[in-house]
Amino acid sequence: MENNISAETLIQIKNFPVLPSIVHNLQKMKISDDFSVPKIYEEIKKDPTILLEIEKIGCSPLYNLPKKNIKFIISFLGINEVFKIVFMLSAVNTIEVNNPAMLKEFWRHSYATALWTKFFSKEFNVFNLLHEDLWLAAMLHDIGKLVYFKLFPDEFKSVQKEKEKKQCLFSDVEKTSSSNLGYSLGIHWNLPNYVLNSCKNHSIEDLNEIQSRNVQEIVTIANLFAILQYEKLSLETKDKIFNALKLNLNYKIDEIADKLRENADIINQEVEKLL
Repeated sequence: MENNISAETLIQIKNFPVLPSIVHNLQKMKISDDFSVPKIYEEIKKDPTILLEIEKIGCSPLYNLPKKNIKFIISFLGINEVFKIVFMLSAVNTIEVNNPAMLKEFWRHSYATALWTKFFSKEFNVFNLLHEDLWLAAMLHDIGKLVYFKLFPDEFKSVQKEKEKKQCLFSDVEKTSSSNLGYSLGIHWNLPNYVLNSCKNHSIEDLNEIQSRNVQEIVTIANLFAILQYEKLSLETKDKIFNALKLNLNYKIDEIADKLRENADIINQEVEKLL
């Protein structure tokens, strides 16, 4: 199946709106080192939707902050973490997907992937990777699907229907590469390289080629666990995922199944609090 995106599609992506001023203003504060909690708060409150989301995320299981006080949350998280949250929320909002069901599915998978990255970063004792880098890459790795839905809604629905019928992976039946769409949009928006890599490469095939415990690998593993957790899959597809994880993680199949079973309910409860 041809998965390259056309020159015409690339032009459409380049015509997407740039990220809003709140992103650039926070970035300037971060780079210049000229920021304070009141300054950050004054900038964020210009967008009440993002303000509420930061409060929700700060009090969520991702951070477990005890106080529902936005200035306390900003102070605790710091400029880097707040910037990445604003970046992620602004990126998704800018695509303007006016389909609540699609957005809910995107957020569910993204939050589950982010929570699985948190689990595996502890499992692997990977202390050189920043939590916020893993979190942002996990939250945006599937943004290409929103682009797919935005640009080709009928094709996307057809692919989704075929995926559900075959109980396979979306990438097995997509006619346009959602990963390439996400990567192209990421370049247009000048996303960090670790996010670009996770947008473009988070499949089973990619997992087989990764050689080190980096952001891309952990996001890919977490993505596959989130798929196993939430999607209805054929035995053939499950076997394909389990075997890829077995090779990468050096676990037995039963050990992978145990980790999925032991943590899925907890992660699902945490995801539901975030939705």
